[in-house]
Amino acid sequence: PSHDKSEQAAHETEVLEKSRNFSFRTYNMALADLLVKRMSLVEFPEGWKYSVFPTDEGIVLSMMYGSRTFQAGFKPTGGAKYDLNAVNMYAVRAENTIDRVMDKNPHMGTI
Repeated sequence: PSHDKSEQAAHETEVLEKSRNFSFRTYNMALADLLVKRMSLVEFPEGWKYSVFPTDEGIVLSMMYGSRTFQAGFKPTGGAKYDLNAVNMYAVRAENTIDRVMDKNPHMGTI
């Protein structure tokens, strides 16, 4: 199982390195695509939504629940391994934010 993860990370790093050869914009889009894939693995309670988008400065992750918005972003370094780590960390931060909000408001997200 860990071998599969290392192969996946190597493949993703290669994809990022190739996209960086085209342009910063292409690289940002590739990073945003990877973050979308990571976010698709996060369990979102009922009513939560998220969006990921590249900007001229970097990648922005926005999560919404009702009228509340939680946003964070990062500026890529151009180092594929570092930026891939940032993508993974932002998915973890998203899960932590959901857990923190749901712990404070246990009625949220119930059907």
